[in-house]
Amino acid sequence: MTHFVENYGLWVVFVVVTIEVAGAELKAPAEPFVIDQKGCRFDPHVRVMPAGGKIQFLNSDEVSHNIHIYPSKNDPFNKTVAPGSKEEVVLAKGDKIQAKCDIHTWMSAWIYVTDTPYSALSDADGSFWIGGRKHGNYKVELWHEMLGKQKAEVEVKEDGTSTPLDLKMGMKKKEK
Repeated sequence: MTHFVENYGLWVVFVVVTIEVAGAELKAPAEPFVIDQKGCRFDPHVRVMPAGGKIQFLNSDEVSHNIHIYPSKNDPFNKTVAPGSKEEVVLAKGDKIQAKCDIHTWMSAWIYVTDTPYSALSDADGSFWIGGRKHGNYKVELWHEMLGKQKAEVEVKEDGTSTPLDLKMGMKKKEK
């Protein structure tokens, strides 16, 4: 199913989309999900993965980096990663986790750990694809690190398509 999130400049990128499906079985793959540190930045900036999965932090730079994650439901993790090395951790519970490098304070990434097998990360134009759904109505949640979250309902048609989901997400206005 493909949807469109209204484009607010580049913020349309990195929107996490999840679909709630009662009784859906979540299986974490044996292979780890990867976030690399190269050019003194995390790549990718947002990683979506299932609960119970492993995440591997690589260091492709010629300097040491630090992996410091700030989970609310998983165990904390804070380790230095030497050049050319890697560290791995299992994230057992659904969570939105910020990762930072304490050595290079501008480095930041997000790990969105889902409790559903039906999730995606939006493309540069705001579109995304979540396959394997039968026709019917589904609850959808969208999350962005700066724009917050938004919930909606979408109808998947018999041919697997749906009408565009047009949501307006924006930063909260500061109170005076």
